[in-house]
This record gives sequence, C-alpha cells and structure tokens, in this order.
Amino acid sequence: MTAQMSSTIVYETRTFVFKKLSDILAPHHLYFVKPMGDSAHFCGGIGDDVETQTETATNCIRGVIQILDSIDKINLRLREQDLPGIELKVSATLGHAEFGLEGTSNDLRFDVQGHWINMAKRLEDAMNSDFYQKYGKNCALVSENLFKFCKDIRLQERFALKHNIKDKHSIVINARVGQQYPDQINRDDALEAIYGQFAHKSKNRKASG
Repeated sequence: MTAQMSSTIVYETRTFVFKKLSDILAPHHLYFVKPMGDSAHFCGGIGDDVETQTETATNCIRGVIQILDSIDKINLRLREQDLPGIELKVSATLGHAEFGLEGTSNDLRFDVQGHWINMAKRLEDAMNSDFYQKYGKNCALVSENLFKFCKDIRLQERFALKHNIKDKHSIVINARVGQQYPDQINRDDALEAIYGQFAHKSKNRKASG
C-alpha cells in the first residue's frame, strides 16, 4: 500500500485482508498472533514429535496454498468496497518458537519469538524485485524442512521449485517457491457469473411471460 493513500483506506484495507487471512487459516489450525505494519503473523502447532510436526507442516502448506488461490477473490471483494487491490507474499517455516505474554502489567500482549520466526522474515525479505522477475508476484516461500515434513504429495507439487537464498550473514537458506494459479482461482467466480446470467434471463422470461 502506497504512502499516497489516506490512513482510513489503509486501515480498512488492512483490516479486511487480515480478517480474510484469519478466516482462511483458522480451519488449518493456524491462528493470528499480531500485525506488524502491512504484515500479519500466524502460528500453530504445539509439540515437537514427528507426528505433530507432520500435521502442522501439512496444515501450513495447505493454508498457504489456499491463500495464494484466494488472492483474486480478496481483490474482487476489495474492489466492491472501493478499496485498493493488494499483492501478497507469504513466507512460512517450521521450528521451535517461544510464546507467551510480554509487556507491562497493564499492557500485556501475546507474542512469539525465536530463530524460525526470524527465518520467516528473511524468506519474506528475499521476495524482492529480482525474485518477482523470476517467479512473478503473489508467491510464497517456505523453508525446506517445512516442505519435507508435509507428507501430502499433491500439496508438495505446488512447491516443486527450489530457491536458495543467502541472508546478510551469508547463511544459505534452502526454500521452496509456491505460485498463484490464476485460472484455478477464477473458476468459482466464472461459475457465479454464469449462474447470475442464467438467473437474470430466467427472471426476464417470467416478467415477459
């Protein structure tokens, strides 16, 4: 969102988008933690046994794919409210994180922190102009370990592209790229449009008859 927009428009757009993302991710047991500017942090999964990590990773991959496949619909709803469209970049990692309340006694806030939270931010930062030129916009980057813990092959197929990045500390991060499938996203909208035209014609026939 650009600096030229009014604070009201920015607030309304951000609030709407964060609510939509929460609605998408909650069924996958991924929950909104906090906003940071134009970013929203979500976390899920408790436990470090293999079964729990596999379930968490699969839920996360499924949720990320649903976000990518919902961007066009979100933008359609935004335009209906005379709000600007958005572009999203999604990053996701799997690993230990510290969570709990922090702050003062009269201003406590829930937060999560740790290496893998920072790693997600590094993946997000890696989706820059060079990345867009190679893969396009509205993409996701997920850590390699998250990809490997997901045991659903059909979900993994959406992240077949490997992309390694090097952060400012020269640490190489192995990741996978997920891309938006516009044709798949628009199918429901097309069916809605066809049904709407059919209903409109039926109404006209009854009116003329």
